[in-house]
Amino acid sequence: MHPYTCWVFNRNVDGLKSDPSPSIFGALPCSTQTRESGVRVVGSLATYTFIPRPCHGISSNCSVFHQNQVRFCVKTDLSMPNYTSVTRDDGSNIALVEWGPEPSVEIRGIVAKRPASKFLRHSSNERLRFWIMEVDGVDYIWIPNQNDGYTLYKAGENLMFAKTTSKCTAVVLHVVEHLVQSRLLPACLVATILMHRTTS
Repeated sequence: MHPYTCWVFNRNVDGLKSDPSPSIFGALPCSTQTRESGVRVVGSLATYTFIPRPCHGISSNCSVFHQNQVRFCVKTDLSMPNYTSVTRDDGSNIALVEWGPEPSVEIRGIVAKRPASKFLRHSSNERLRFWIMEVDGVDYIWIPNQNDGYTLYKAGENLMFAKTTSKCTAVVLHVVEHLVQSRLLPACLVATILMHRTTS
């Protein structure tokens, strides 16, 4: 059984819906370890690899590869360093992150512009530090995993939706195949950028 079952798969988790939103975007402790035994996964996983450009982290300038092709681009214009855009390979905009003392995010057609700490926030539980992502009024939980990344569940369920892993300077997002065309994929892309901001 997943070691965090008693918190994550119970609706009485600190931080769900009612927590104040603390400052975020610092790195979580790298020593946090979890096991994924007992976790259910339905279907195969699609892989999206964030490859940063030289001297950049994934949150500023990188290409996102799927099946050996660039599918998304993360770009920060030098003339507007406080803004990072996420676009598809055809150039259409998906999301915009505005950095600063209080970062904000907007995901086109999915998340209206709001403080990043409302879209993705830390739990207030000092014993267990995880991320809570809200999409379409539903809470999803990103739990630290043993691969220097995070595993995504819907609050109250032990079914894995996605996970991230870190490999040297790259970050890999794995998403259950049937969710690739859903509204959850853009949200996961943005969450990956925010959670792994310090990866370079």
